[in-house]
Amino acid sequence: MSGSKRGIHYGYFIVATFCVVALTAVSFAISCGGVFFPATAETFNTTTGTMSYFMTVEWISVLISLPILGKVFDRIDIRVLESAGALLTALALVLQSLTQEAWQYMLCGIPMGVSLTICLFLAPTAIINRWFKKRAGLCVGIAMSCSGIGGAIFSALAGVLVLQIGWRVTLLIYAAITVVLCLPLTILVLRGNPADKGLAPYGSEEVTESVEKLAAEIESEGMTAKEAFRTPTFILLAIFAFGINFSMYIYQLMASYIAVQPIGISMPTLGSLVMAVAMAAQCVGKIGFGGIGDKNPLLAIIAGLICGFAGLLLLFLGKGSAVMLFAAALLFGLFYSLSNALMPILTRKFYGMREYPAIYSRISMAAALGPTLSSFVLGTVANTLGWDATFVFVAVLIAIALVAVLAAFRARKPKRA
Repeated sequence: MSGSKRGIHYGYFIVATFCVVALTAVSFAISCGGVFFPATAETFNTTTGTMSYFMTVEWISVLISLPILGKVFDRIDIRVLESAGALLTALALVLQSLTQEAWQYMLCGIPMGVSLTICLFLAPTAIINRWFKKRAGLCVGIAMSCSGIGGAIFSALAGVLVLQIGWRVTLLIYAAITVVLCLPLTILVLRGNPADKGLAPYGSEEVTESVEKLAAEIESEGMTAKEAFRTPTFILLAIFAFGINFSMYIYQLMASYIAVQPIGISMPTLGSLVMAVAMAAQCVGKIGFGGIGDKNPLLAIIAGLICGFAGLLLLFLGKGSAVMLFAAALLFGLFYSLSNALMPILTRKFYGMREYPAIYSRISMAAALGPTLSSFVLGTVANTLGWDATFVFVAVLIAIALVAVLAAFRARKPKRA
């Protein structure tokens, strides 16, 4: 039986569902948070730096929930799990709107982090890889890119709404958008396996066996989690994931770097434009690197890491040049896209789909640890040693990530069927 019936393969409706969730629930959880910090800081009579600890709480929640949800992922209906993830984002937004103290607002990062674990790290990568034997990387990249698109749209909209109706009402509106747009799709459209719709994965060859047997064979390909954890490649991929996710958050400090440069453009205007360029490049990179990674993941990785090195070089050499800053933002946006686009591909390539969620959740812990630490470490290095030292520090981390991933490919053994 072929991998599709007449017309559009149902797998593309699965991708569309994850696109909507990323556009709303994920972007509200990870891309729009900073927009509310100035207004909430004023309300709670504190600083934006203090409010940014919300993100630290959120990432700690991700770190704690990843191994737990990774173990039980295959035991829960994906419609229930993804719906719960979207609802957790909506719940966190509602609770944030009701907070009366800064610490209460920060604690809302706990349900938001669990939502990110489900809707960003586990569900889209695992389920799309089940539905697509070919083009999985491209489809994951498309879904992931929507979080950047949503971040650009809803961050700009939030800036207007907060001024007009206040941050509390804006958060409630975003909670309503999450529920109204996500739940109909996660409940009615989403399915965990192609066999649930009587299909084989997109790209499967013609086979004589039943769809159910083909699905079982695909699910049994590869290593168990225990086998994967004992391989040298697992440690190397974890180092790679940590290195790029730690390094890519240098672009979050670009606004601070721009503020001390002698450029004849107002800081708020230039800073917002530079971040917009980085976010747009991130969206393009997730799709582009995902498509390239389907055929040659190592080529995509090397290209992305070169973008990171080149972006650092432009920042180092282009002091005072707006053109250089925009070019650096473009390159960093492409570099930023590597993790979401390539780590799912590498996990499947190295270990197969047998216990993919459990394996990918552990690698994602290393990835999540990066941004948890980077804002503090990079900010400290910049304040104490200066920006040039910060750029050198990040370059060293990117180099370590490159060595780790090259070593992983060299040490890789064929997957056990």
